[in-house]
Amino acid sequence: MLFVIVIMGAFLVLVGVSYAYFVAFVTSDEQEIQSGVLELTYNTGKDILLEKATPTEEENAGIHQFSVENTGTLEATYYMYLDNITLQKDGKEAQSENLKWKLYEADENYTEQEELADGSFVDGSNTIEMNTNITIQPGEKQYYILKIWLQETGKLQNEDQGLEFSGQVIATTEKKAVNKNLVNLMKQEAVLDNIASTYVTSETGIDF
Repeated sequence: MLFVIVIMGAFLVLVGVSYAYFVAFVTSDEQEIQSGVLELTYNTGKDILLEKATPTEEENAGIHQFSVENTGTLEATYYMYLDNITLQKDGKEAQSENLKWKLYEADENYTEQEELADGSFVDGSNTIEMNTNITIQPGEKQYYILKIWLQETGKLQNEDQGLEFSGQVIATTEKKAVNKNLVNLMKQEAVLDNIASTYVTSETGIDF
């Protein structure tokens, strides 16, 4: 009986270690960045820093609030990116399909409105294109909420334990080149080549 209790205790400790809490940090309450005719105001700080990820649902996600204002005299079109992304585990570059993000439109009180885009950090890219060709009128201010969280899968997620994330939201009138991780590109090309090639067909006599 004592042996069983010890084993169960050890298991609970391991589970607890795997489910360290997911914390969001901000560097200041509000920052403003001027870029041409656009002014980007970070209501919760410019830098998004996440560590000690624990699996959870979207309602418990870290929240980043910001707005984009057209300070020019003409209608403008801009692109929005999650940039300068660093995702590491044990000091090494990492990827995670379970680390999710969602971008929402918001009102001036940062009340969540329509979902605009979503994705994960599975491709190892330093830059993620979140929304494109957004039209904004002179003097108009548009509000956004960005959520980032580690999605609960219902299983032990030791592969996600210890993830450390940092990044920044940027808005620009110039489209950025988004380069994916080289290893990920090689995997994608291999999959596409396999799909495009018909090495085995029913004419070979092989039964499926």
